[in-house]
Amino acid sequence: MAIFYLPPRQQKIYLLLTELAGTICEASLSLEKYITDQILSDQHLDSLRAVKRRGDKNMDLVWKETIRQFVLPFDPEDIIALAYRLHLSLEMITLIGEKTYLYQAYIREEKELMAIITALEKAAGETYQLVTSLPRIKARRRQMGNKCEMIKACRDQGQLNYLQGMAGLYRQENLPPLQAMVQIEIYRTARESLDCCHNVSLVIREMLIKYV
Repeated sequence: MAIFYLPPRQQKIYLLLTELAGTICEASLSLEKYITDQILSDQHLDSLRAVKRRGDKNMDLVWKETIRQFVLPFDPEDIIALAYRLHLSLEMITLIGEKTYLYQAYIREEKELMAIITALEKAAGETYQLVTSLPRIKARRRQMGNKCEMIKACRDQGQLNYLQGMAGLYRQENLPPLQAMVQIEIYRTARESLDCCHNVSLVIREMLIKYV
């Protein structure tokens, strides 16, 4: 159960979760710049992967701290579930960049796909704010519930953009099959990344019911 004044080791759990959520924001911003610059360089991809490595380390530390401690701010299974969903979101965002680089896909002109990336960036920011509110889960219940709704709205908008984008691809009679396959693959990965952020909010929504 969350309280305002916590022992240092419990504070560390919050810090690690916040850092993990921060990597999602950083990765989404890096991805957006990576795509809009249309410079699919090794340097851009290395920067994105460096964020991913920090997230991997944070996930490992959350796991170790959770199994090491006897007194935790939340039940161990809730902490691990949250960390897992955060880490999966980071993995999916990184995967968008990797696929874009691998296929050398210049997707800036794909209006609906860029709209999904924008929605993803917004959802990542809301996710970070959700996680930073966990130490005061009782006092910020209403605000956190609103953040969950905002993330759901981002996911729903992204789903609409996905459907519109896919329909647009299928209407392009002269689009080379290989290019169509590449764009469909990136569309799906972007949509799944938004789903992952939404899944983080679902875990926290359950925690709002359980701990408040």
